[in-house]
Amino acid sequence: MKILLAEDDSLTLALLSHWLKEAGYAFDCARDGLEAVSLAYQSNHYKLCIFDIEMPELSGVAAANLIRTRQPHLSFIFTSSNPGHKNYCLNRAEDYFIEKPCSQSRLLGLIENTNMPKAF
Repeated sequence: MKILLAEDDSLTLALLSHWLKEAGYAFDCARDGLEAVSLAYQSNHYKLCIFDIEMPELSGVAAANLIRTRQPHLSFIFTSSNPGHKNYCLNRAEDYFIEKPCSQSRLLGLIENTNMPKAF
């Protein structure tokens, strides 16, 4: 099982990737919503998606809605530096929101709440 991480900011993507790798999670990265949808359509091995809300080409919420048409079981953690986005993206009990910048412990705590298995 893997995490799908979608983030358009290269520094944030590098930081989140480092945290996930350090914690032992298997993951793939996308740099925008369209790439995230493409990766999700190619694989049914994702259990969790961590999506930035504001991405080029397709927002994180719009990408999540497309992915859910094929994989309705997925949980999502949405991220944004705009706290006003929180209510916009929490559509289901399986959805979470974390405001950026976030701490490593906060992000990993949310992942653990989804019962995501580690790679080892």
